[in-house]
Amino acid sequence: MNRLLFKQILLFLIVFHIGNLYAQETDLRLYEAVQNPRVIKLSEIASEVTFVWPEKTRYSYIPPISSLENKNAYFLLEDKILYVGYYLLLFDRKTGEYIRQIGAKSGNPNRDLSFYYDYTGANSPYYEREGKIMTYNSRFFLEYDLLTNKPKVYPRPTTTNKDTFLGRLNKDVIVSLDRNTKGNSAVKLYFQNKDSVFMTSPQHHHFDPKRISTGLHGGTYYFRDNLFLFDECNDTVFHITSTGERASYLLGRGTKGITNQQIIDFRTESYQKNKRSLYNEKVAGYFTDFHICENDSFILFSFKYDSKNYAGYYSKKAEETHVAGPDKSGNTCFVNDLQKGFPLFPSKWTINNKNELIGEISVEDIHKWIEANGTENIDSKYLKLKAKDNPVLMILKLK
Repeated sequence: MNRLLFKQILLFLIVFHIGNLYAQETDLRLYEAVQNPRVIKLSEIASEVTFVWPEKTRYSYIPPISSLENKNAYFLLEDKILYVGYYLLLFDRKTGEYIRQIGAKSGNPNRDLSFYYDYTGANSPYYEREGKIMTYNSRFFLEYDLLTNKPKVYPRPTTTNKDTFLGRLNKDVIVSLDRNTKGNSAVKLYFQNKDSVFMTSPQHHHFDPKRISTGLHGGTYYFRDNLFLFDECNDTVFHITSTGERASYLLGRGTKGITNQQIIDFRTESYQKNKRSLYNEKVAGYFTDFHICENDSFILFSFKYDSKNYAGYYSKKAEETHVAGPDKSGNTCFVNDLQKGFPLFPSKWTINNKNELIGEISVEDIHKWIEANGTENIDSKYLKLKAKDNPVLMILKLK
């Protein structure tokens, strides 16, 4: 076999392999699914449901959330619930009793918390097993023991743009992200061990910010000890490993996937016309505010589209995507046919190592649901909820 023929065969095999790799990539086809919403029942994804009401005290108040842009997150540990939002709060999982705040303000700028909840790594399988939580401030990563509330301190990478903690891949590797707010970052991901950065992943996405701050609009989740990264300005969800990142699946938003440049243009126009509502009007026709989690059977998600909150799931077995329509109260949700009670509303759902999903039901949503559906099968304590009470948490045992 001559050298030219060998090279041609080798090139064909490489192209064929790459083609097959992308051909096998799952496409959720969200744009098609959102055009045909339907009633989704909890029994389609879960076998059991329980409710927990986190105790409200002077120190355990969970601020109400008015939109998905700033949704609270909750993580299930062995016998505890960790709230991650404006504070880090620990509750008893069975009773909802308040235990303590994690990493409270100390007056020491090197120890005080300043974190963005999507990147605390709170649902890392490693941290679930170890009973720890990692967050960060302007200079350090802070790894807290949930029992002692004492942190270990790790230096953060020094970058041109603000890097953001993504998660711990294992006990040796921490991953952080350059948010690319100026649109010209050379590095996307930083991989570091205890002492220093040992590897980086390049940033291929560049844009002109026109003095408007932007960057990543998305988050992370874990599935089977694997870390995944999603960005609403990118149709691809990435799997992060110790050797870099690779495409995992596509959201399938069609022409309704928003880009960084569109966000910048919409914000610029809004500022120039001094009309803040103009930005919301512009982005309403696009998919935004994604939250994603995954188990062996489903990819579950919530998002905003056409000024409405949606939720749904992708069935891995059936290879089908389903998006929920509104119930009697006008809210998109998964109908609770397991208990004939409160449904599962769109929120920042998380799944733990025991295949349990946790979601939040705001007091406002509870009042609306009771008004539309009545009080049958509802625990009497939830009928007395006041506007400033903590939300109710819904725990599902997934199939």
